Amino acid sequence: MHVYTLGPLPTNGLAMLTKEMRANMGIMITASHNPHYDNGLKLFGPDGMKLSDKIEKKIEKLIDKNITNNLSNPEKTGQSKKIRNWNKKLFEDFKKKFYQRI
Repeated sequence: MHVYTLGPLPTNGLAMLTKEMRANMGIMITASHNPHYDNGLKLFGPDGMKLSDKIEKKIEKLIDKNITNNLSNPEKTGQSKKIRNWNKKLFEDFKKKFYQRI
């Protein structure tokens, strides 16, 4: 698996970029002015939509388990790359969609 990091961005921006980039999944780590129980992970599918509660619960159970025996060998993992200028891409996509509706 290859991982692309974006740095801070709005949650809906990650949803849009997940779909636009044809990613298998988008994962947002949230921490904001909201109460602590509203923060955490937000998971998006390839369509840019939030994963169902049922799938999120399965993922939570996997995270809560002791998974050290199932970790990948570091030589077999993908690459990590930081994407810069994501805000420019989001703005261009927004303009394109906005002007299509006019």
